[in-house]
Amino acid sequence: MNFATNVKLFGFRMRMSGLGFIHQSNGRAFPFTRSWNRAVAHVGFERPGWAVVLRPWMRVQEKAEVDENPNIERFIGRGDLLVVHQRKGHVLSLLGRHSLDLSPGRGSLQFDRAIPMNKRAKFHLQVFHGHGESMIDLNHHQTVVGIGLSLLEWL
Repeated sequence: MNFATNVKLFGFRMRMSGLGFIHQSNGRAFPFTRSWNRAVAHVGFERPGWAVVLRPWMRVQEKAEVDENPNIERFIGRGDLLVVHQRKGHVLSLLGRHSLDLSPGRGSLQFDRAIPMNKRAKFHLQVFHGHGESMIDLNHHQTVVGIGLSLLEWL
């Protein structure tokens, strides 16, 4: 559920708030299967050139004999904060997740940059550092760099 809002706060406008349910799975078979469910709340803020989305969540435990992801919330986190800045077609974003406990080295940061190549394509760079880049190795601390190309606005 998403609700449109229009509330001023710290120079931003809260444009949306809501509640949701997220199921995440890697789609693999036993013994490599990983999945989890979360109840999520979210709020989104905007101002010219900027967007901020805050999403705290709570794990919904599956009724299974074996927990596929023990302590997943300690590694992937109990919420995230996304900050996006857009200027002249360039898009920079930073996504942070944290467990909200005092365990050192938990959570992650992800930086994305989209650079326009022309009117229809952007070059993407992504750097991920922390836990949970993939579900199969969510408890491994790692740094991953990715590059890509997006084709957009063809119509």
